[in-house]
Amino acid sequence: MYYAGPGSFVCQVPVRGGYLTSRYGDPRPGGYDHTGVDFGSNYRSKEIYSPMGGMVTHAGWSYWLGWTVVVENNGSQVIFGHMCCGGSGTTSAPTGESTFRVQEGDIIEAGSVVGETGETGNSDGIHLHFEVRRCNADGRCSIQNPSSVILPGQGSVCEWEGLD
Repeated sequence: MYYAGPGSFVCQVPVRGGYLTSRYGDPRPGGYDHTGVDFGSNYRSKEIYSPMGGMVTHAGWSYWLGWTVVVENNGSQVIFGHMCCGGSGTTSAPTGESTFRVQEGDIIEAGSVVGETGETGNSDGIHLHFEVRRCNADGRCSIQNPSSVILPGQGSVCEWEGLD
């Protein structure tokens, strides 16, 4: 079962002053499509704000996404990847220290700072990988286009790729 709590949502770029660097579905080297939306942060670490309130269900290392935070609420997950700090490149071991401002089990509101942008995991520069998943009662999650999903507390679709 997943966490279900009060919904809160903010439709804004998760990185203040961030800018779109890659769209959902963009072709990637290796023959797969991009699973999220990437936001650049002017080649430096900047704070990441969660657009959705919920429970932090993961704050740790991910093979492809490096330092990663997952916030879950009512069957929806938002994933923040490539967080600061450490070197880029795919590795199964953490690089550097994380900048997490949250830990697993924390309940946060929309707009809470979860950490800072970085280039950990399979990354080619300092940015945020923002991904959305929908999960069923069995815990199976599927990747969704962030611009076509309504998250808990959200009144209408948020066009992530058109925000500045």
